[in-house]
Amino acid sequence: SASMGKSLFFLDREENGEQMLCYYNLSTDEVVTIDSGVSDFKVDSSGKFVVYRKEDVLFFSDTEEKHSVSEDVSEYYLTNNNQAIVLFKDDGTSMYTCLTQKGSTPVLVDNKITKVVSEKNTNAGIYYIKDSKLYLKEQNTPRKLIGDEIIDAIMLGNSVYYTTKETYERRLGEFFVDDVLKSDELLTAPDGADYIKEV
Repeated sequence: SASMGKSLFFLDREENGEQMLCYYNLSTDEVVTIDSGVSDFKVDSSGKFVVYRKEDVLFFSDTEEKHSVSEDVSEYYLTNNNQAIVLFKDDGTSMYTCLTQKGSTPVLVDNKITKVVSEKNTNAGIYYIKDSKLYLKEQNTPRKLIGDEIIDAIMLGNSVYYTTKETYERRLGEFFVDDVLKSDELLTAPDGADYIKEV
């Protein structure tokens, strides 16, 4: 359950075993059912709306009206400023954003994503890895390439740390200390007459 302001949102179970998404209005002492067959939900911090999933369909409700946001949603979260929903499709590899307003439709951020690095409530920017590249996607701006040949990345606070793959050639001699290198440089190739004798 989630308590926001003057409302308490919770899942109740019907006799047939389905979960109902309900909210209890503390002012009117009234329980209202929003929908049934709900698997999970997230409430904005002011209690003005709730986002929930019913099977793989994501819905938005302001407790008076509800509408479908998108189908085939595998995961979703609200940004910490409650202004956008970030949702994932195609087993979590396609990322979309959608404003938390009636009638807003999801916009594709990117697909074939291998990892989302950002905390799952950020609104400042979303770091993610695709095709061994690290990108930053901020609201209303194109994605920005941060680095190539990325192996992995993590967020610590407001900073992202990542490891990259670098390939460079080294001569075998660079790994050893040759204490006779100077004297070896003075050696010359032997003359054939020094070691070949005719019989």
